[in-house]
Amino acid sequence: MRVLLCVLLIAACGKAKPECQRDARALGELLVAAASDPFPPFDVKGMHLVIRDDVTQDAKQPAPTVRIEKAGLKYTFRYTDEAIRVEDLRDRLSASADQIREDLDSGKLRQKYVPEPRRLYLLIEPTTPASQVIAVLDAALATKLSAVGFVFEVPQPLKPPPRSSLDDALDKSLAKEGGGKATELAELLKQEVKSCSPLDKVFSTVGSDEGANKAMVIALGVAPALEACNCDVNIPRVRSALFRVMYVERPTRVLLLDPDQPAQEIVVDPASTWAELNKQLTPATKNVRFVVR
Repeated sequence: MRVLLCVLLIAACGKAKPECQRDARALGELLVAAASDPFPPFDVKGMHLVIRDDVTQDAKQPAPTVRIEKAGLKYTFRYTDEAIRVEDLRDRLSASADQIREDLDSGKLRQKYVPEPRRLYLLIEPTTPASQVIAVLDAALATKLSAVGFVFEVPQPLKPPPRSSLDDALDKSLAKEGGGKATELAELLKQEVKSCSPLDKVFSTVGSDEGANKAMVIALGVAPALEACNCDVNIPRVRSALFRVMYVERPTRVLLLDPDQPAQEIVVDPASTWAELNKQLTPATKNVRFVVR
């Protein structure tokens, strides 16, 4: 009878301790790996990028972005996303640089979140002619947004776990646009963790940790919290919910230029593309000036 009672209690209130410890720690390790790739402050959806495994710097701050695509240029600054001609780019970049400086001076922006106010990210499709890359770079270097960061995709070795019964609902929520997506995801997650008070507490306290990688804070807190509540959740469903919001399917890194450093002169074949031209840049490159000959 005591054995039967123990079995019933485990079924109702979680898992046996060794099984719970194993599953909790496996989930924690998976989430820490997922949270190690920070979400970039730009959108790479629908765009091809050069893939490199030697560029390791994270894009740690939001900044204006120029996307150089087959269809032309797109410029993103805060909440605006617009097609733009290369002839108009210099004026647009100058206006954005002035706005950033004004917001820093007035206190609307905090310097800790924008350590390099001259930062500009360039997302470039591999087939882009070298001449177009140079035209965009020249426009940037003629403004106060001269600390250019070339964005590259890097390999993603982490593979998604098996789908759970929650993934169909997650698919629908993640496909939505706007603020409704975040609200739905939060509600889905709330329902999954409510039976585990320590895990629920991890989420309720993470918002107060200003400046931290919140995904990593949660990832590190998951295993201890699950063990504390004897894994009284549906672990595959919790795994799906947390992994899907932390996982970066196409991680990126940036090669950052410092306009205060001497520029390395690189001779460019005008018939080449970004796929060839980017090979002239190495992680040791501090600044560059392309010369067409």
